[in-house]
Formats: sequence, structure tokens, C-alpha cells
Amino acid sequence: MDLFEAQGLPSDCLEWDAERWLPHFDALPADGPRSCYIFDFASPPKVRGDSSGFVDAQARLWVVAETPCPECYRPTTVLFRRWNNEGAEQLNVAINARMQEINWHALHPARKRRQ
Repeated sequence: MDLFEAQGLPSDCLEWDAERWLPHFDALPADGPRSCYIFDFASPPKVRGDSSGFVDAQARLWVVAETPCPECYRPTTVLFRRWNNEGAEQLNVAINARMQEINWHALHPARKRRQ
């Protein structure tokens, strides 16, 4: 299983813009994981945030870069959907829970060792 399959994402999701991501998040069932998706820093989604990381004017989508894998510290890029004006603390809780849920460390590319 790859990181797209593990998160229920189609392989073309890296090319999506905010207008495609928002309806995707909104269509997810309320009782399932629906707050964030995690990407390897080497393959981030195309969507970009402003200096605060917010993608849209209403601050519903938040791009967070450099969140590390808790096991090896490889950086990630996270796309987070704010439902209730969540702040950094709630964001970190959601990211950590999602990483554990999908076993992020086993899914991301291995860090190459220097020779």
C-alpha cells in the first residue's frame, strides 16, 4: 500500500488546487478521518498557502510544511482542513493521530544514508 491508498486519495491529488481540495474534504463522512492529509516533503501537493500557510481567504485549508515523522524526523507537508477555527495545538494533535493511524513511517520513502 502506498501513501495515497493509505489515505484514500487518488494519485492525481498532488495536482489539485484549493477549489478541488475543499469539496473533497467536505464530502468526507463526519465520523471518519477528515481533518488532514500527509505528504512526503519531496512530493508535496501543488496547492500553496500564504505566509501563514492558509490556502484560501476564509482560512479553511492550511498547508503546514516541515512537520517531522515522529520516528525518523523526515519532514512532511500536511494539508489540514479547519472545521472550527482550529489552532496550532489542535493541528498538531490531528497530525500526530493521523500519522499513527496510517503508520506514516512505514509509508514514506526511506531516508538515504550517506556513503
